[in-house]
Parts: sequence; structure tokens; C-alpha cells
Amino acid sequence: MTNPGGTYRADIDGLRAVAILSVLFYHAFPEWIPGGFIGVDVFFVISGYLITTGLLQNLHNDRFSLLDFYERRIRRIFPALITVLAACFALGWFFLLAPEFEQLGKHVAAGAGFVSNLVLLKDIGYFDTAADLKPLLHLWSLGIEEQYYALWPLVLLVTWRLRLKIIPVIIGLSAVSFFFNVHHLQHHVQTIFYSPQARAWELLTGSLLAALQTERTLLLSPRSGHVLSIAGITAIVVPIAILTPISIFPGWWAILPVAGAASLIAAGPLSLLNRTVLASRPMVAIGLISYPLYLWHWPLLSFARILSGEEPTRPLRVLVVAVSTALAFLTYHFVEKPIRFGRLRHKTFGPISASMATLCAAMLAIGFLGYGGFASKGFPSRAAASPIELRVGDIGPSPYFHYLKQRYYPCPAAIASRSLEFEGIVRCFQSRPNQPVDFALIGDSHAEQLFLGLAEKLPSRNIIFLVRIGLPILSNETFSDIFSFVLKTPSIRTVLITARWSARIKETPPGRDFATELERTLDALKLAGKSTYLTDDFPSFDFDPEHCKYRRSLNDNRCAVRFDHAVIERNTYIREIAAAAEKEQVSVLETWHYLCRPSGCSMTTGDQILYRDRHHLNIIGSKRVTALLLHDYPLLRN
Repeated sequence: MTNPGGTYRADIDGLRAVAILSVLFYHAFPEWIPGGFIGVDVFFVISGYLITTGLLQNLHNDRFSLLDFYERRIRRIFPALITVLAACFALGWFFLLAPEFEQLGKHVAAGAGFVSNLVLLKDIGYFDTAADLKPLLHLWSLGIEEQYYALWPLVLLVTWRLRLKIIPVIIGLSAVSFFFNVHHLQHHVQTIFYSPQARAWELLTGSLLAALQTERTLLLSPRSGHVLSIAGITAIVVPIAILTPISIFPGWWAILPVAGAASLIAAGPLSLLNRTVLASRPMVAIGLISYPLYLWHWPLLSFARILSGEEPTRPLRVLVVAVSTALAFLTYHFVEKPIRFGRLRHKTFGPISASMATLCAAMLAIGFLGYGGFASKGFPSRAAASPIELRVGDIGPSPYFHYLKQRYYPCPAAIASRSLEFEGIVRCFQSRPNQPVDFALIGDSHAEQLFLGLAEKLPSRNIIFLVRIGLPILSNETFSDIFSFVLKTPSIRTVLITARWSARIKETPPGRDFATELERTLDALKLAGKSTYLTDDFPSFDFDPEHCKYRRSLNDNRCAVRFDHAVIERNTYIREIAAAAEKEQVSVLETWHYLCRPSGCSMTTGDQILYRDRHHLNIIGSKRVTALLLHDYPLLRN
């Protein structure tokens, strides 16, 4: 990788290879390297270093030009991105359902505008589409980089003109960004992940290294370089090996890959590891195609996931990796290089080159095309938007919540205060207006999904759901205001608590025991005179409901999971729930068996589908399951 104003460093291309291989294998084979997502953080450091090195050299040589900087960025970034966005739009046109294509169109437009991370921030919610069903999800990192590129040259220019010392400025900005990252992380993990404010310190770390080297403040002996390179690769490998997708990240953990990448760059091209491993031909070859490889691999994995309706098989994932690598090679040699270094860059339209004008026009066109797919609701007249329907029933979150809002009532402001909201989604509805609440559903969305059926079957009662993402116990701060409201409301006679226990049980506060905390919660409700019930949970599936609702490509229309698979999932929580309930003399209402038989657990019955996604009931499912529940447990009616 050539420093924008200096010599070529093959070892930095090799470091790019480390970054892309960790991301690629994390996405394709997460069981091998569960923390491979930190490769993006390595990319951020590299970008900050290279960009700032070139900018500072141009400032020192009095050759600084914003137009020249942005033109080089456009020639570097746009060609491969336009190619991938166009390919994804074409694939979506022929294979995606209307809601899927509508979402893809929005993300194509966001990708073209380099605001994917901001759109994802707005979309975050418990009922948002699963990550692996978003072919352009990975463009969040490109959005953060381009937002940095848009602002950082201006900050450097102002700092230079005001004759301020650049190193203290970078350190100050990095400190603010890092504080934002760690301070807000505990309660806003997803938003911090996509936030440019919380990620800027990673790019600024690379910028700081560039400033130190430009001002010759950082001078290392050969021996120090060898030690630093070993320490750097260790700092990258350790989080790759020990972090997992449920780790709280970035936060403090991000220091390791960021420091590791900075250390490897600072060690210099002559350090032992850099010159023998990172600068080797295979690593450099991978590093050169790392950008198009990053762009191609995730959309292909995502389309394979969408079209098969389940996690792609290992052979299919191997094939996707191979195809992604081939497409990356072709994109680099036949799209990127000819446009970046071809003759068009020497022809001009006024102050800008012909290549810059053409690329901007093409990106604008693909952005409008994507917005058209979004605005048209996914072009529902397409053949792919109307596949053969095998079963009836709503899928996806929209029909369920439209039905909820059409027939039932948002909680009064006194109940649904801001403290009972989650990221803009009011998590509180009731079945009857202007009437005291007498039946409360508490939990996560697996409590909420019972509401429709209970509200319909118990029309004389005012049922409310109070839902948050988290473990519904008193000691969880997320639920403290909910339990406080229920305990202080005399009209509430019945309380039903449920959640996706297999996932939530892991969220027990540190140093606490889940069964003990559940007992304390049940005891408080009991002392307040509430008739309290727990339920077990419905089985979850490793495929989407589209998989058995429609006949689609790569789809075998399997709608069930093995019985033993469902039993293992249930065993992760049922004993602790049952023990806590028995101690407090609270009934556990068993719902799991409504969808399971010794032959397996199914998300369908007859020609009806009962799930709207992999683990939430749809309208039909809610009504069917709660009818069976009330039949088996008539005390709930009282």
C-alpha cells in the first residue's frame, strides 16, 4: 500500500489481508473465528493512517487541495461500490419478495449516499430484519469511513491555518470519541456499534500515528520494531479468538485490535514479522483485493441465506467465498484499476476530471434506482414478488403490528411515559380504553406476542403488555419501572411473565443467580396480592417462515426442526424456571407442546403458518396458541 505522498509499504497491504480474512471467515465460518468482526477496526486504523499521512505531507509541501483529495477518494471507492450495488439490485429484482426488495432498495440508496450506518441506526429495533437477511448491512463501515473522510481534511486544514499543534488536537478528539464509546455502550450497544462519534477514535488512532511519524516524534530502533510487531499481531489475534458475537463491543475491547493495528504499522516495513509475513506475496495479493472482497462476500452470503431460507450449508459457504474471491479479483483488475489509473482521469470538465464526473453521475443514478425500489414498496408487479404460496398466514413484523394498532389502544401517557419506551417503539398497548388495567403481560416480545390472542379471548378484561428487550426480573434496571408500576397498581390482579428465556437467562446481572432473582420477583408480586404465572417458551427455528410459506429458489420447504433440537433449547431454562416457580407456589403454564410432537416442532399446522419470523408467532399463531392456553388453564380467565 503506497502512502499517498510517499513510498510503497507492502506490509500494510498484508495487514489489510489480515483484516479482510478475519471478517470474511467470521461471516462465512463464525465457529472458526468468533471474534473476526474486529477486522473492521483494523481497517479503520489503516484508513486513518494512510489518509492523514497524505494530507499532512501535502500540507507541509503546500500542495493541499480538497478537490484533489475528494477526487482521489472517489476514484478509489466508487468503481467497485457501484458495481456491487448494481449487482445486488439486479439479484434482488429477480429473486426477492416485495418487502425484501423494498428494504434492499433503501439500503442501495443509503450505500450510494454513504449513510448506511445512519440508516441502520434508525432501523434498530427488536423487530428489525435479522442481520444476515440484509445484503448491504456491511456498508455501515464504509459509511463511517466516508463520513470521516468528509470532515477530517477540513479539521486538519483549519488546525494548520490556525497554527495549532495537530497531535494534541487528535488526542483531544480521540478522547472525546472514546469516552462516548464506553460511556454509552452498556445501554446502547447496537447504536454505538454503528455510531460515527463512537468509532472516530479508531480512525483517529491511525491519524495520530501518521502525525507522530510525519513530525518524527516516533522513532523506533530495529529491535523495538520487532517487539512491537509481535505485540501488535498478538493484540489482534487474541480478540479474534476470545470475543464472540454477544460480546459487548466496541467498548474497552476495541483497544486491542486498534492498538494492534497501530503497532504493526508503527513497527515499520523492516520489522521481522512485517517483512516476512505481512509483505509476503500471498498476503499482499489478498490485501490488494481486500476492498472489493469486502464488498462482494457479504451480499453473496446474505442472498444464499435468503434464498435457502436457513443458514447456508458449509459447502455452499465455501462456494460463496470462492466466488467472492474471484469477483473481487475481476473487479480489482478490470473495474478499479482501469478507472483509477486510466486516461479518463486526465480529461476534464471544468475543474473536475471526466472520471470523477462519470463516477458521481453513476453513483447518483444507482442511488435513485435504489430509492425507486424503496418508494415503490419493492416493485410488487415483478414476477419474483409473487411466488407460489403454499400456506396462508402473515409473515414479517408489519402485518402483526398493523393489526395490533388497528384493534387495540396505546397505553395512556401516564403509563407509557418515556421510561416505558425503547428507541422510539412504544412497548405498551392495552385491550380496552378508559378502563382500569387488570391483567399485565410482562417480558420481552415473547410476552407481547400473546397479547392478541388473550385480548380477543378475554374481551371483558383490560389486558396490558409492558415489554422491553431484556430479562424480566426486578433486579434488572431495564424492568424496574415496569415492575414498580405493576406493584403499585391495585387494579392489576393477574400478572403473566414470559420471555425468550433461552437467550435472556444469559443477561442475569453479574454476580446474581437467575433462579434466585426470579424467586425475588415472584415473591414481590405475590406479596402485592397479584395472581402470578410464568410460561415456558415456544420453540425457535433456524429458518425463516418464507421458507415454508412460499416455493422459492434453493428452498426445500421444510417447516419443522427435530424434536431433540427443541428439547435442548428448552432445557437451557426450564429447570431453573420450574424451581423458582415451585418455591414461590407459582404456576408454570406450558405452551411449548402446542407446537411440538415427538416427531418434531413445526411452525405450521395444516395449510396455516403460525410464525412471522424465526421465533415470533404471527396473528394466526397468537390466536391459536392462546386459545389452547386458556382451555388448559381456565384460571387465567378470572
